[in-house]
Amino acid sequence: MLDVLRAEFAEISSDRKSLRSFGLVMGGVTAAVAIFLTWKAGWTVTTAAWVMLAVCAIFVASALAAPQSLRAIHRVWMMFATVLGFVMTRVILAIVFFVIMTPIGLLLRALGKDPLTKGPDEALKSYWIDKEYRTRDRDRLTKYY
Repeated sequence: MLDVLRAEFAEISSDRKSLRSFGLVMGGVTAAVAIFLTWKAGWTVTTAAWVMLAVCAIFVASALAAPQSLRAIHRVWMMFATVLGFVMTRVILAIVFFVIMTPIGLLLRALGKDPLTKGPDEALKSYWIDKEYRTRDRDRLTKYY
C-alpha cells in the first residue's frame, strides 16, 4: 500500500506549466472563497475576505512571475490530494459493495438463484452454452458493436 503511494508521489509533475496552472487555479479558488465570504457578510468585505484576496494575489503573482516558487506548496498539495484520493477510492468502493452488491447477493441467495452456475451439475453433459446468432453470415464479424 505504501509502495503504491510512493510510486504516485514520484510521478507528481513539477514542470513550469503545471506550477503555473496550479498557482492560477489556487488563486481563482481563493478569490472565489473571498467573494463567498463577502456575500455571506452582506456584501461587506471582512478581514477574512481581505486575507483570502491577499493569498489570491500572492498565488497569481507567483504563478505569472516565478512559478518555480510554488514548487513546495504544489508538492505538498499534490501529496495530500494523492493520499485523499487513495483513501476515498477505497471508502467509496466499500460503500458501493456493502450498500449495493451485498443486498443483491443476499436476495439472490434467499431466492435460491445462482447466476454464475458455480456448483457442478451431474445432469449436464457439458457446461458449454450455445450462442444463438441473429444471422450466420460473415458480416456479423465485421462490426462487434
